[in-house]
Amino acid sequence: KVKDDRDLWKSNYFEVKEDLGFCNQSLKLCNSQLYSKDLKIEKLRVEINNFNSYLEEINEGLDNMTDFIIFNVENTSLREGLIEEVNSLRNLIQDIQAKLVTTI
Repeated sequence: KVKDDRDLWKSNYFEVKEDLGFCNQSLKLCNSQLYSKDLKIEKLRVEINNFNSYLEEINEGLDNMTDFIIFNVENTSLREGLIEEVNSLRNLIQDIQAKLVTTI
């Protein structure tokens, strides 16, 4: 009886050890995949920040364009229409930036 119990215990022990080895391999694989995804997320954050900087440069260009329109376009209705278009672009950029902020 004792020998049978010991053999059963050994058998169970080796099964558990084998299962534990499999679990450790799975954990290593999951950690590797998680690290890979973390790298991709960080790369995406950098790209989003770069794009946001680019949008800021466009906004500065729109400011310059508005100044140019105000000082150089004499036709009032044309000036107002152009400024309205520039403001529409500015609003579009603000919407995109707001979405980028919630993405990060």
